[in-house]
Amino acid sequence: MNFLDTILGEILKVFRQEGIEANSDDDLISRLDIRQGTYRELFKDRNEMVRQVVLYDMQEQEKRPANAAKCCKSC
Repeated sequence: MNFLDTILGEILKVFRQEGIEANSDDDLISRLDIRQGTYRELFKDRNEMVRQVVLYDMQEQEKRPANAAKCCKSC
């Protein structure tokens, strides 16, 4: 896992717990304990950050075994 994946994973956790709009970019920068310049190098704007987090989430879901997402037969 590289630095960007770590950051995307941490932002994804925040989004899942609190929602996408719950934190400003400055809030996320503080929570991630990174410099604003680093954040701006990774994401040109908030829309780009959200897009990257969504793509990261989709890629992570694809890595899971197919049967992990299926409901049990008794449901």
